[in-house]
Amino acid sequence: DALLLAHAVGVQGRVVAFESSPVLAALALAGMPEWPEPASALVGRITLTCVDHHAALAALPDRSADVVFLDPMFHKPRGAQPGFDVLREVAEHAPLSERALAEAARVARKRVVVKDGADGATLQRLRIPPFKQHKWARVHYGVIERG
Repeated sequence: DALLLAHAVGVQGRVVAFESSPVLAALALAGMPEWPEPASALVGRITLTCVDHHAALAALPDRSADVVFLDPMFHKPRGAQPGFDVLREVAEHAPLSERALAEAARVARKRVVVKDGADGATLQRLRIPPFKQHKWARVHYGVIERG
């Protein structure tokens, strides 16, 4: 997701990513310099820090990011690429909290985007309006506009 976001923000933009799992953060940081083109051209737009997202968001000033993108681990595993189950074991499994969502809304200038699994359970639980997409999509997104 950070690569896609780095592409979307353009040459002048940047992506600040937080990963709470030390193992996943270390894997990502070690692998970033090895990414092939065109992904390697986007790496310079990404800053990855191993930190709990609650603490990281709380430390940011109000309205200091255009968009806050929250990508909690899906509560129900879905078919994924081979080897992802190993990564899933070391990932943070706590559900996205109302506190984190409130901090994200405070930090975002334009919108908060939340990624969710096919059932949309996190979006429903947190009462986040879903972005219109096909009902059979394997991933759903919720959007809170800040304007």
